[in-house]
Amino acid sequence: MAKLRVRLGERVLVETAAGRPLRLTTRHEGLLLGALALANGRELNRKRLAHLLWPDNEPDAAMVNLRRRLADLRRLVGPFLEADRTCISMAPGAVEAFVDPNEAILPSSAAAVCRRLQSSADQSRPRWTTERLRDWLTAWSAAEVLHDEPDESDASSLLAAARSRRLSAEERLLAACGAACALLATPERRIAWRLAAELPSAWRREPELLPAWARLYEIASTGLHRSGHWAAAASAASFSAELCRRASLGSRLGPAQFRRARIAQDMGQFRWAYQEMLRLAETAHAPGARSVAQTNLIFAHTLAGRFAEAEESAESICLGGAASASVQSWAWLNLALTHSHQGQPARAAAAISRADESLPTPDCPLQNHWLWRQAAHAFAANESGAEALICDSLARRAAAALGDEPTPINRQLMDRRLVAITSREEPHRWMGALAEADAIPLQDAHGWVTDQMRRKLA
Repeated sequence: MAKLRVRLGERVLVETAAGRPLRLTTRHEGLLLGALALANGRELNRKRLAHLLWPDNEPDAAMVNLRRRLADLRRLVGPFLEADRTCISMAPGAVEAFVDPNEAILPSSAAAVCRRLQSSADQSRPRWTTERLRDWLTAWSAAEVLHDEPDESDASSLLAAARSRRLSAEERLLAACGAACALLATPERRIAWRLAAELPSAWRREPELLPAWARLYEIASTGLHRSGHWAAAASAASFSAELCRRASLGSRLGPAQFRRARIAQDMGQFRWAYQEMLRLAETAHAPGARSVAQTNLIFAHTLAGRFAEAEESAESICLGGAASASVQSWAWLNLALTHSHQGQPARAAAAISRADESLPTPDCPLQNHWLWRQAAHAFAANESGAEALICDSLARRAAAALGDEPTPINRQLMDRRLVAITSREEPHRWMGALAEADAIPLQDAHGWVTDQMRRKLA
């Protein structure tokens, strides 16, 4: 039987097996205990834990802080804490962890932080070596499907390598690409842009380093785009396209140019972006590049009022069988917007359901906010004002928690519908809908949205 119970939610709470609460002296002590409890006996690396818990401290100072917190923990867990010069672990079964699902999905909660600590410092986790990063970049350069990419738990070590002056230019650039990719789904998604500014600009004249620079700027454009820094995102996309051209990366040049056009469209430069997308879609040769081009063209056709062309592009992706599940899901979502603009909410709901079926299970349930946003459009087209307001409110809450910023055009399209709803509804009705949205826990939001679509739009 476990000697201690650790409850991980917004904060870390500890109690004995009999239910008596125990006092933690500092937040870092609680985070350390939570990470060890989640590891369930596996060893965690001391240096990585120290760096993750005190990232702004010098390494020696961070290790001193870790030793102090370990001394505090020994007062709670006694001999069950096992530590040597390199690793820390808890005796299996000594501590039992309970994770609050309501809080675990919020990136800033103690539950989420403890999970990241445990995953990042786990000794058994394979590391991203320079050779592994080089293979990953080669696969990207050849436009191959990337089945294995760095994630948030790899970010700390890769970021340290990117900023280490003891490593070669290639090693630092590869590490910068890996760290930027690992943080792309976090509030730190703009790190690629900062790393590109930190690394010596003279390295951009080295031909063998151009693919890594192109990859770094591609990630930077994605992170800046999601964060709402549109002008910088457009610049990063242009840099990536130019570097792909200089490096003769033909399979990556088209997607880089298409990303630049898509960002221009989101910024309101419709005429040029639309013509550029049409040109690139016609000249794309790789199946993956064609699928991405056609997916974005669904949205562009819809904005231009060319609904038949939008449906034709969607059909080529969703029924062609060559596109990945992720691309297919985005094609279905863009097609849902097309149907909403046509005033066909039932068809929009069917497309959203198909997107939900083909969408890979997200690491964080809040990433479903893209589906909820399209559901809001479908409900608005159905004149179901309350449901549209609730779906939009849930999508905004989830996007804010993740740090995802809707593009200007997406925000404009939704705001136009919301203005129409609130202008025809009595204030007490739409204010009541917003209050109802606030009462729905985000971990239950996806179930609520899909249930309401079945009830109202089927």
